[in-house]
Amino acid sequence: MSERAEQRLKQAIDGLPRELQPERDLWPGIAYAIREKDLPRPRPYLQQMALAASLLVVLATSLYFGLRQPVLSPARAELAELIMDLQTQHQSSKNALLVQYRDQPAAWSDWQGQMQELEDAETAIYRALRQDPNNLELLTILRQVQDKQIKLIDAVFAPRLNAI
Repeated sequence: MSERAEQRLKQAIDGLPRELQPERDLWPGIAYAIREKDLPRPRPYLQQMALAASLLVVLATSLYFGLRQPVLSPARAELAELIMDLQTQHQSSKNALLVQYRDQPAAWSDWQGQMQELEDAETAIYRALRQDPNNLELLTILRQVQDKQIKLIDAVFAPRLNAI
């Protein structure tokens, strides 16, 4: 910018009044704001009722969707029933063996820890099978774990002496 333009701008600025008067009277607006402050507010119990109703809707919706049982297809239900039957049969076989050997001393004392590990594995496999009952690999692994449990009981209570 040239010096001459700067001087003209400075003169124009200096020529402006230091105080500005509002274009209209501001007091009616101020008085209105003061009066509005004294007006009755919306009733707080209506807000509380609206909040309670909202919470009730959320609670009812969560209960409805949380308590619904998934619908199983007939084939999936049949597989789940088959898996439950396998579990029941194995448990009864294991219990029968333990009853058969109840009067015999155990060959080693830490066998129950090993049995607990096998039972934990069996439980994990059952949980996985509930999610995917068509998984043949899981069924095979389950059968192997159950066989190991039976063999462990046999080995603990009826050890075979290896003859040379």
